[in-house]
Amino acid sequence: MRQAQAGSKRPFGCKIEGIKQQETKGRWPLPLGRVLGLELSMGGSAPPALFLLAGVFFAIGLLIFHASLVVAIFGALGLTAFHVSLEVVHQWGHWMAARSVGHPMTGVRLWLIYGVSEYPYDEGELPSSVHIRRALGGPMVSFVVSLALAPIAWYVWAGDDLLPAGWLAIAAFADSLMFSVGALIPLGFNDASSILSALRSR
Repeated sequence: MRQAQAGSKRPFGCKIEGIKQQETKGRWPLPLGRVLGLELSMGGSAPPALFLLAGVFFAIGLLIFHASLVVAIFGALGLTAFHVSLEVVHQWGHWMAARSVGHPMTGVRLWLIYGVSEYPYDEGELPSSVHIRRALGGPMVSFVVSLALAPIAWYVWAGDDLLPAGWLAIAAFADSLMFSVGALIPLGFNDASSILSALRSR
């Protein structure tokens, strides 16, 4: 979700280079291999942050949807894995957009509960239109995922009896909205903020 424009003199998106440098100590970042054409790595902040996210999902299942303890535990683990999958798909959208404009990404680093798009350090100054198109790629692909999950979540929500694991579909849909609609709400560190920064630079 976050954009790291390491090679540009005018950075767009979240300024996280200091944190990323701290995560290069020891075994971090941890290479995770290639997924959907993306070189994935994990920063040291990701494991504890994802553990906390699983705890939030567990609490939602147990306290709000009144799931059983077993369903809440395995549901929380499944939703956390699904969250990471949503991030990878979101970054794949950025990757496709970056390739289409001729300025591709070099990889993706998982950072806290989200990911950072990594670009070449020697990329130099780029037109605002390139930054905008690259930033829009992720939300567009995530929006398609949200549309696919919407009927399932609605069916579960509108049913007379909520299935024991039905809350998972609702939580998965809500999570997908963070990567699509949520990414277009300027928060100072996400895709929308990258787009606004690019527009102001024109």
